[in-house]
Amino acid sequence: SIMMPFANRFMLLLLCLTTAFGLSFGQSSLWYEPEGYLDQVWQHIRVADSNKKTVTILHLGDSHLSGGYFTRSISAKLAAQYGDKVCFERIGVPGASYSTFSQDKYMQRIKAVEPDLVIISLGTNDSYCFKFSETEMWGNMETFFGMLQQTLEDVPFVLTTPPPSYLRRSVKVAGKNRKGSKRRRNRYRTTYHFNDNTEKASRLIRSYTVEHGMACFDLSAAMGGEAETRQWLRSGLMHTDHIHYTVGGYTRHGGLVADALLGSIVRGKMDRSDQSKL
Repeated sequence: SIMMPFANRFMLLLLCLTTAFGLSFGQSSLWYEPEGYLDQVWQHIRVADSNKKTVTILHLGDSHLSGGYFTRSISAKLAAQYGDKVCFERIGVPGASYSTFSQDKYMQRIKAVEPDLVIISLGTNDSYCFKFSETEMWGNMETFFGMLQQTLEDVPFVLTTPPPSYLRRSVKVAGKNRKGSKRRRNRYRTTYHFNDNTEKASRLIRSYTVEHGMACFDLSAAMGGEAETRQWLRSGLMHTDHIHYTVGGYTRHGGLVADALLGSIVRGKMDRSDQSKL
């Protein structure tokens, strides 16, 4: 029989997974979690006082994490609810993609933290290009998580989708002659184009979590589309480089992720309460 090209087989798989994702997440939900996936972590938080063991959550990502405001905001909201039962650590590497972390040196840093839960906020640099390859990103995620699961046995993962960004394009335009010189001074006009690849990467991440039984918060969808992103920019929540965000922007990112985590804890409590009545 004739073998289907890998790229075609991949896109067919991705379409099936996207359909499964739509059914699993629900049209209005931004959070996906396999049933009971995070129960053990939330149970550890509740009994942390009795066993004197702090629950450690590692936040892993790119330059969105390097300033610390994104992670700090998540930590603050959980601390307000659970005090010092939860400890946050972060590893933020500017310019990082999934392939960046697929190195032994990063796996050793991750292992040294001994996390009970890992939140992974990657995808911006994977999709920040004019020619984005879903096949390549999926393969990079497979490599990364293969190494991560060997490094951290039985540790659950929460993935967040990347926040919206704009692609920058600089075009050379004719400049004026320098005084006393026949040579023209080079000038450039910079324009920004909304990066539609971010949504493609977000769909891929959501599909990946469904297939591999991980949890996911759709930060990209929570923030909105192009019109809403322009409002973030006008409001001073997005940096003028059209990629990064300001302190206020990252604080909001963290608040959205924290609310999703707290909602998971509450739903887990409710489910267990219902089961105890059976």
